[in-house]
Amino acid sequence: ATKYISGCNYLTIGMVVSIYSHLLDTLEKFIKQSSIITIKNVAKAAKNKLKKYYPTTDGLVYIIGTILNPRHKLTYYKEHEFDDYIKLYNNQIKNLWKSKYQPYQNNQNDNQDDNNQDIDQDTDQDNDQNSDQDDIKKVNIDELDIYLRDPAIDPYKILDILNW
Repeated sequence: ATKYISGCNYLTIGMVVSIYSHLLDTLEKFIKQSSIITIKNVAKAAKNKLKKYYPTTDGLVYIIGTILNPRHKLTYYKEHEFDDYIKLYNNQIKNLWKSKYQPYQNNQNDNQDDNNQDIDQDTDQDNDQNSDQDDIKKVNIDELDIYLRDPAIDPYKILDILNW
């Protein structure tokens, strides 16, 4: 896991939950399959140490990181039987989006609309198409809803983080 994380070309916060799960599953299999008591005890100690920190992965930063990872989204939680938490996690990320980020996005859109309106007014002086523009209604597109509706991408696909 350490080699994998240190060799990544992109952010790894969205992979923490899946890496912990993989490590715990691997240790569990090792404990069941090993016949040497000393090695079994070391694996149990490693598993207990991981479990000590694993509960912290239900913190909002890890939930957001996992959901915003295009390889995981909510699919990760569905595939790993977190069914009881999916609605909670979905609500948490949407509430954060609506309270912190969407107002900023709306403000940016309003500023863009003001700039476009200034350009349109200059153009309208030359063209009498003002009545057509009044009929066009502004459509708010919630980028988070669109992102969450789209399926997760293939986890084995090479991903350029800058092209998300």
